[in-house]
Amino acid sequence: MIESQYLPASTLDGVPDVEALPANRRRGRDCVYCASQLTEETAVDLGEQHYRPPWGGPLIAWWPRSCTTCHETRGVKRARGRW
Repeated sequence: MIESQYLPASTLDGVPDVEALPANRRRGRDCVYCASQLTEETAVDLGEQHYRPPWGGPLIAWWPRSCTTCHETRGVKRARGRW
């Protein structure tokens, strides 16, 4: 059941609110953090996320990705409890 997988629009530490992101960042074409264009070699998949729009309705899936630099930097901060 997808409802049990419900996550707010911004469940990953520091990920901008999906509703405020341009299309290329929502679709994983650009880094969700710094907006740099991603390639298969530079993209880090942050996993499928779900959110419910503020006006209600069904859950919407989105697939944020980050560049390796942002992923490493933000991952280190999270691991050290600074996030």
